[in-house]
Amino acid sequence: MRFLLIVFVLLGMACGGRPEPESLPQAEAPPADLRIVNSDRPGELLDLQPHLSPDRTTLVEFYSDQCPPCREMVRVMEYLAEQNREIAIRRVDIDRRGFRGIDFDSPLAEQHRVESVPSFRIYAPGGRLMAQGQAARDQVSRWYSEAQLFEHAEDPSMKPVSERYRRQD
Repeated sequence: MRFLLIVFVLLGMACGGRPEPESLPQAEAPPADLRIVNSDRPGELLDLQPHLSPDRTTLVEFYSDQCPPCREMVRVMEYLAEQNREIAIRRVDIDRRGFRGIDFDSPLAEQHRVESVPSFRIYAPGGRLMAQGQAARDQVSRWYSEAQLFEHAEDPSMKPVSERYRRQD
């Protein structure tokens, strides 16, 4: 008897008049879009164009696992990807396999003229370069701050990483 009551209640909710507001379809946010694009060939030559989003702004972060601020940036990039679904994030590892230290002489670092890590480039939907260097770092900082205003305004553990490593010649 209890089973029949549950079935009737469920059928009544599914077939009854106007839907409750919480059952109305809601537009879903696009999924977070964060990828390491060269995990199979780190440090090797890489054409960025095929990895850029055609319909979102793409943030490209060049990094090294040997760089402490870059390791901290993983958390920042994950946070940005979750909080700002209008940004596609592509992480690019500049270090060749087996290299000790930060590999500023890798084919990839030389190809893209990466002289400090983390290093950022921002591309418009469709692939036009919008910002790099300090302008790109400033934009990443603004995006991060904007995301914090809504989610973590009072959380002191969510501070952006300001240090970065520079090429030593």
